[in-house]
Amino acid sequence: MKLTIRNFGPVAQADITLNPIALICGKNEAGKSRTSLALAACLTGEAVPIPGVKKNQAGVLVRSGTAAATAELHGPNGLTRINWPAGKVATEGTAPWSSSFAAGMQSIVNMDEKDRVKTLTEYLKGTPTVEDFNKAVENINLTPAARQQIWERIQQMGWDGCLKHYENQ
Repeated sequence: MKLTIRNFGPVAQADITLNPIALICGKNEAGKSRTSLALAACLTGEAVPIPGVKKNQAGVLVRSGTAAATAELHGPNGLTRINWPAGKVATEGTAPWSSSFAAGMQSIVNMDEKDRVKTLTEYLKGTPTVEDFNKAVENINLTPAARQQIWERIQQMGWDGCLKHYENQ
């Protein structure tokens, strides 16, 4: 893969071959982090890779004294191109892709507890199914209609909400 950056933060120009890895080093403020952000933006398709910066503020990503910035990531079967300050993402072919977690843009550690639980549950495929529910209550004397009613409430209210509902009754 090849990463091409122009006028992105302190990076005036960079052409980096990622084959299979690349070592990026430099002094403070040289653009190491911005290079990583440009790569992460291309891998995820998220044009604004800095938390808290909105798309209409993407001009802060452009090198001072220049009008626009670009980053392109060329993979074996396609590419992703991002232009700033517009924050437009374009792809051709099968562009290289990564989740925001794998690209280092998001971390389970920094999430609030509710989002962390939701994300881990999705990644670990930990959401119980109706089969799991029926197996868990098979030794309880519930009619099929009662099981169905409880399962529908779980679907509507979530597991915690359903538990609170029945505890209150």
